[in-house]
Amino acid sequence: MNKFIRKLVAAPVLALAASAGHAATFSVADPQGDFLSTYAGTQAGDLDVLFAYGLFDATASTFTFGATMSAPVGTTAGATYIWGINRGGGTERLNTGALPVGAGVRFDAVIALNTLSGGGGAVNLFNGNPATSLPSGAVSIVGNSITLTLAAGLLPNNGTGFANYQFNLWPRLGVGNNNQISDFAPNNSSIGVLAVTPVPEPDALALMVAGLGLVGFIARRRSKAA
Repeated sequence: MNKFIRKLVAAPVLALAASAGHAATFSVADPQGDFLSTYAGTQAGDLDVLFAYGLFDATASTFTFGATMSAPVGTTAGATYIWGINRGGGTERLNTGALPVGAGVRFDAVIALNTLSGGGGAVNLFNGNPATSLPSGAVSIVGNSITLTLAAGLLPNNGTGFANYQFNLWPRLGVGNNNQISDFAPNNSSIGVLAVTPVPEPDALALMVAGLGLVGFIARRRSKAA
């Protein structure tokens, strides 16, 4: 493991040790089984987020978002994964109507991924224009993990620089109603991406996520012991 990856793993290690389960800045460890009380669907493991992270590669001008679920991704028919991106003008778009959810989750764009359609998905900027399909090869799904890389130009600035973007990840079973959203990572907020040069290769990212998983497990054990 090179120095860059050791630093990526070390930073959340320190934060997780301090907060018993939540990493700083670009990643979050989400409790297993914390389905929303408003969620009306099946509580399948691939709808339960364990870890999520976001990186911005300033050299390549790309974003990489990743997640690990508590079961293999793509086994639940109709499941989709939504990254809500705050590009500077985000609002609590889900915290309205008859069944408000996601207080503190602000976004002004979304990346929607349907894993059962071969990793197909789209970016919606809420600007009145049609959504833009994700390019071929943008998504990698291996077991419980998703890695999504896309050009920063698909998420144009809306009040802040790329390095200051924030995100939240929520799986959902179906589209259209807030009771279809199973989980938020993180809860009641969004977290910032980490600006790096360059973003590590997928195998290195897998090592980083594995490190987050181990530290999150240790932190939860310590929290329970206390």
